[in-house]
Amino acid sequence: MQDLWHYLKTQLPLSEADYLLCERHFTLVSLPPKSIFIEAGRKIDVAYFLMDGFVKGYKWFSDKELVNHLAGPGDYLASIESLTEGSVSTESFESVSSCRLYKINYESLEQLKQSGSHFTLKRILDQRFDKVVPMAS
Repeated sequence: MQDLWHYLKTQLPLSEADYLLCERHFTLVSLPPKSIFIEAGRKIDVAYFLMDGFVKGYKWFSDKELVNHLAGPGDYLASIESLTEGSVSTESFESVSSCRLYKINYESLEQLKQSGSHFTLKRILDQRFDKVVPMAS
């Protein structure tokens, strides 16, 4: 959690109260290479913050894998439509190398955003959520 906290603090000044809220809502996930953590055809209700490693985003087109995004440390990853609308994901994300990601489910993300006007993390979530790595259609 300390590494995520350090990263978030470089984006905005955050309080100890903010830290305690984050600690309750984010979960560290460590993945070996070639781990699919967002899979096309499934409903995905989490967003990921990539701390270490590299990830590819891809779709299948005419029986061929079409990689249309590579993500590195500091990127935010999610299937936006699946996360916000509850539809199935049309894309997959897979670790290219060993990765460490922090995940947060949609309900927790919304709880953090609604935690009050004094909660400065709301600003970073509002700013960054728009920059979650969406797949090209």
